[in-house]
Amino acid sequence: MWLTMVTPLFNAIWVLQAMEPSKTNRKKVEVIWKTTFKRFLMISMRTPSTLVHQMIGRNQEEIVTSTNDTTTIKWMKRKNYEEFTYPLIKVDLLELHEKETKKPLLGVSNAFCKLLKTQFRYCPKCKGKKITNPWHMKYFHNMEIKHFMKIWNEDIKPIVNSGKDRKKLLKQTHEICIEHLGKYNKFISII
Repeated sequence: MWLTMVTPLFNAIWVLQAMEPSKTNRKKVEVIWKTTFKRFLMISMRTPSTLVHQMIGRNQEEIVTSTNDTTTIKWMKRKNYEEFTYPLIKVDLLELHEKETKKPLLGVSNAFCKLLKTQFRYCPKCKGKKITNPWHMKYFHNMEIKHFMKIWNEDIKPIVNSGKDRKKLLKQTHEICIEHLGKYNKFISII
């Protein structure tokens, strides 16, 4: 949903970004891009960029060059008073789509976002001083929970990359996330 509703709003910025030599402005756009993704999914702002990039599944530099090439072609057509045909855009988008990896969030349920939120909450026992990540839970409360990156890489990603039907993928990933959420909630209730 984010890819269809929010990402197109960045097209004008990406065209300017192709011409902008400043690395600072590129970093700012990347931060805004990741922030909108995090807000759209309602996950913590502390979620690491590596996971966010894996969840988005798009290479920003390729999008910048593709958008810039398409707009350059459009501008040259306008400048020469020629008619612009849309198949040129569709070809560019298809080529870009072929280069991309599979859609990483295709079969991931909302329970994964809830699971992410759990590992960035403040610990109820420590009264807002620590976050309930696996390290804190293990060394402060002697409770083992699986790190969200391990859950993503070992449990969810292989299922999503298997290429099954979306409903089957949703069911499988939902069960995995609910299992981990159940363990987390059990530990929190013990604290």
